[in-house]
Amino acid sequence: MTRTLATLTAVCAAALAGAGPAAADSIVYVKDLNVWLANADGSGRYQVTTDGAPGWAYGSPSQADDGTIVARRGTDIVRMRQNGEVLSSFDPPDTTDSAGQHIGGTPSQVAVSPDGSKVAYTYYQANCPPGVSCGVRYVMLYSHADRATPVETFGKLYRNNPSWMSNNRLLAFGGFLSQVNYDSPGGGNDDDVHWFDDKDMFDPSTDLGDGELSRQGNRLATLRGYADSTHLMIYKVTQNVVSGSPSGPPTYACNTGEEPTLDSPSWSPDGKSIAFAHKDGIEVIPLPSVEYGCPGASSGRVVIPGGSEPDWGPAPVNPGPRGGGTGDQIAADPEPKTTTQPNNTTQPKKTTQRITCASMKSKKARTKCKRARALKKCKRIKAKSARTRCIRKVKRAYRSAK
Repeated sequence: MTRTLATLTAVCAAALAGAGPAAADSIVYVKDLNVWLANADGSGRYQVTTDGAPGWAYGSPSQADDGTIVARRGTDIVRMRQNGEVLSSFDPPDTTDSAGQHIGGTPSQVAVSPDGSKVAYTYYQANCPPGVSCGVRYVMLYSHADRATPVETFGKLYRNNPSWMSNNRLLAFGGFLSQVNYDSPGGGNDDDVHWFDDKDMFDPSTDLGDGELSRQGNRLATLRGYADSTHLMIYKVTQNVVSGSPSGPPTYACNTGEEPTLDSPSWSPDGKSIAFAHKDGIEVIPLPSVEYGCPGASSGRVVIPGGSEPDWGPAPVNPGPRGGGTGDQIAADPEPKTTTQPNNTTQPKKTTQRITCASMKSKKARTKCKRARALKKCKRIKAKSARTRCIRKVKRAYRSAK
């Protein structure tokens, strides 16, 4: 049975304006090409990274339960502490899309599992392969969080917008008739399980994507619609999606008004508030109930002006000294409109011994090293056509060194 769209849009019109609770948890986000961190009410803002730059900016940050942050930087996936100390950085492998075409370059929608052991990410590209319709194609991949991982280790999906529900299962989104799905890393390629589509509840139906399940497993938020019709949907979940096999869709609760720039919904650790981004910054809405109409929902508030891509986690804002002892501690900031930034303290440079390809013992190891570094240089080329030609040239030159 479907519910008409007229009933849908008549409900919860007042739930889109935002005020967030102060708690011992945090929101990681992007601003000015860098990763930032703040308390849930927007206070105590701290700039985690300072080296983001055009063409090599940070994006898509997410955080594990212990506060470890994983984000994209250019073509790399970087894992770091709250104070910006890099724990690992790697260039994830390329693969092929659903049309068999090479895909790689810049990873997007990077999501780290709650225990920090794995990441999921997406590659996008628009192409027109011979004999196949033109379009935007995407591939979702998994990796160990601290190192590049072969695609075949965990498999790949032709999905996007990964969002972890547990350490072993995540939500993944696709197109018509495969909008909301769940998957576990491992097994074969493209082996996710379909959960539901918008048409299961509404007529006429539209697109669903970019969603997140609350940690309690009883609330779901997704973006619905396209362009100017985009709005945030809130659902009540009564079946076990985290580890079970749900037999039907969730129950519609309420929705926000339409806003084309809505992005990145993220539930609070207690599941009673939700953060999301739009043109003005990051907004938080308290949602005490997800019964029909979301009774008790109060108006929201933009807690982080200018912020984007929020991810709400249970770790407090506690970066400690920057650079191992000479940086500044996080400053308390009770006013959401006040920004606390670290001083530009010059840190002593660490001396590290760089391992060169020439120093490797075997010829095969030296060749593989040279191939990997040549491919990394290719991926930093901004022009897509030139980048693709470079990658193909390198792979042909080092074909026997895979």
